[in-house]
Amino acid sequence: MKNGLSIQDKLLVAALALEVEGRQRFSAEDLVVMAWKKYPEAFGLAGYIDKDSCPIYPNSNRVYAEIMGSKPLRKNGWLRKVGSKMYQLTEAGRSKARSVSEAPIAGGAEKWALA
Repeated sequence: MKNGLSIQDKLLVAALALEVEGRQRFSAEDLVVMAWKKYPEAFGLAGYIDKDSCPIYPNSNRVYAEIMGSKPLRKNGWLRKVGSKMYQLTEAGRSKARSVSEAPIAGGAEKWALA
């Protein structure tokens, strides 16, 4: 966990970002793109990088594997399937997304003593 968030946490934050944009219901593809935009290192397609080593395309399989079937996002009640490849955050998912998006980043600010 490079920045202290699990893959599931990152997907919840991306889903919350979709809600903030006004999408209460979103497609799996919407989540693929938002997750990649927010966390390209976690959701980028391997082998396709720019000159700064940043992935230039999203890896949809990475997201689909986490949201389809009995994966933790749905099993834990954080994401609900509402149609064919359509999803929405549950209240529990929204709460979890807010809590992890506000959590301090591991290895973040340090305390310094003044001499």
